[in-house]
Amino acid sequence: MTGAPVRYRLCPAHGAEERGEGVLALGSAELTVTAPASAPLRFPYRDLTAVEEGDHLLRLRFAGGDLLELSHLGKRFEEVARALTALRRTHLDGALLLEEGGQGEEDRGVVRRRAPGGALGPERTAALRPQRTSLAVLCEGEQPFLVPYGTVRDVTFDAQAHAVVLSLWDGGAVELAKLGKRTDAVRRALLDRLGALAGRSAAALASLVPSATPLQVRALAAAVRDGVPASRQAVEAAVPGAWEAIWGRSFAGGRQPYAEALAARASGRWLCVKELAGEPGAAEAAGGEEPGATLPPECRGRRLLYLLDLGAAIAAEAPGSEDVATYLFRAGADPRGRVEAVCRAFAAVQFRREPIHLAETALQAGEHARYREVVALVPELREARAAFLGRALHTSLEAWAAGLDEALAR
Repeated sequence: MTGAPVRYRLCPAHGAEERGEGVLALGSAELTVTAPASAPLRFPYRDLTAVEEGDHLLRLRFAGGDLLELSHLGKRFEEVARALTALRRTHLDGALLLEEGGQGEEDRGVVRRRAPGGALGPERTAALRPQRTSLAVLCEGEQPFLVPYGTVRDVTFDAQAHAVVLSLWDGGAVELAKLGKRTDAVRRALLDRLGALAGRSAAALASLVPSATPLQVRALAAAVRDGVPASRQAVEAAVPGAWEAIWGRSFAGGRQPYAEALAARASGRWLCVKELAGEPGAAEAAGGEEPGATLPPECRGRRLLYLLDLGAAIAAEAPGSEDVATYLFRAGADPRGRVEAVCRAFAAVQFRREPIHLAETALQAGEHARYREVVALVPELREARAAFLGRALHTSLEAWAAGLDEALAR
C-alpha cells in the first residue's frame, strides 16, 4: 500500500519527540513515512511489537521502546489498520516458523485453552491452520501459538459445548468452537493429520530398530512421540534393546567417542525425535546431514536429540548436525521439566543453534533479528536461554572435556 497522506508523532526511546506530516507507505518488509525535505522514517516489521487502535489513531510500538502514532488518514484509516494487522501477522508467522508444508484448509472459530489443573482461559477468535506437524492458532489481537501434534492425546467432539477438543498428554486441552458446519470436518482432518504423523514417525523408528516386530514398532512410536522426549526406560519398555540400537546408529565415527564419554557421566537419558517443519528434506535446509552419518534414509527430514542428566546440568547432543558441540543447560529443581523445555526450545527454532546460544545483543539486528520474536513468544526458548551454561566443542576429547567442565562449573 502506498501514497497515504498522514500526520505522525514519533516518540523515540532516546531522543526528542518529532511531529509532522508525510506520506505513509507499507512495503513487504517495512513501513515508511516520507516527510518533505527530510530522510524517510523507516520501521521494519520485525521490530513492530504492537498495533493499537484509538479514535482514528494508530499507535505502533517497536522493540526498544520507540512509539509511532499515525492520524488524519481519513477514509484510508480502516485500510491501513487492516493492512498493518495483516503484515504483522505475516511477520509473526515467519518468525514463529509457522509456515509448514502440507497446510490444510484454514478455518475460523473461537479458541479456549484449559490448563492441566482445569482452569479455563478466555475465549479468543482465531484462524485455525492445520499443518504437517502442528496446528497453528492465529488469534486476533494476540500472539499466535502452535499445538504440536505430538502433545495431543486425542481429538473428540464435546456435544454440550459443540466444540472440537484436543486433549493433551499433560492433562490440558484446547477447545475449538463456533466452527459451524465445519466442526466435524475439522475434527476428522486433525485426526487424519495426527495419524499420518504417527505413521511417518513409526516408519522412521522402524528403520532405526529393524529387528522390532510391527507391534513393537507401534509401541515404540507411542513412547517416542514427535517432538516429545522419551526416557531410556520408556524406550526399552516398548522394545527391549531399542535404546542401544538407536544410540549405536546415531553417531558417525568421529562423534562416537564424545557421545560415549558423555553417556559415561550421565545418570538419566532421554531421546527426542522431531520431524522438521516443511516437506521431507527440510533437515538439509536446516543445517545439512553430518558427513558419514549412519541414520537410515527413512530419518531424512527428522532430527534426533539426546538429553542426558549430568546432575546439576542437562546436556543436549544432536546427531546428524553440522554444529558438533555439546550444549549444557542448568537442570534446576525439575530436571524432567528442563528436558521437556529444551526439546520444545530446539523444536521452536527447527534445531537451529544460534537462538539458543547467541547473546541478546546479537538478536537485536542483522540476520538473527527474526529470532527475537521467537524468544519473546516461546516461553520454553526463553527458559532454555536463561538456563544455558555453555557448549563444549568437539575439537578434541581433551578440549571438549575441559569445555564441559568449565560450563558445568558456572
